[in-house]
Amino acid sequence: MSRPSISTGLLFVFVVMLLPAAIPISSADDNGMSAPRRRLPNYYGQIGISDRQRERIYGLQAEYNSEIEELQAQIDTLKAERDAEIESVLTDVQKRRLDVRKEEARLAREARRAAME
Repeated sequence: MSRPSISTGLLFVFVVMLLPAAIPISSADDNGMSAPRRRLPNYYGQIGISDRQRERIYGLQAEYNSEIEELQAQIDTLKAERDAEIESVLTDVQKRRLDVRKEEARLAREARRAAME
C-alpha cells in the first residue's frame, strides 16, 4: 500500500479547514423563518478563537442584544416624539413645504435605487 504524499495530505487539511466556511450557518425554525446568523465581531475570526471562546462570545452577544434591542426601541420612540414636537413648532405652510421636500427626497431615493438595479 502506498503512502499518501505530503501534498495530498496538505490538500486534505486545506479542504477540511475551508469546508465549514462554505456551509451556510442559517437554519429554519418551525415557522419557516431562518434563525439570525451568529457572527463574531470584526477580526475575531482571524486571531485563533477556540470553539469554546466562540460559543462564549455568541452567548454574550445574545445576552446583550436583547437589552440593546429594548434600548433601541426606546430611542426610536424618543426620536419620534422629538420629531413630532419639533414639527409642532412649524406653521401650516411650513409643514406643507416640509411634506413636499420629504416627498421629493423619497422619489429621488427610489430613482437612485432603480438606476442601480
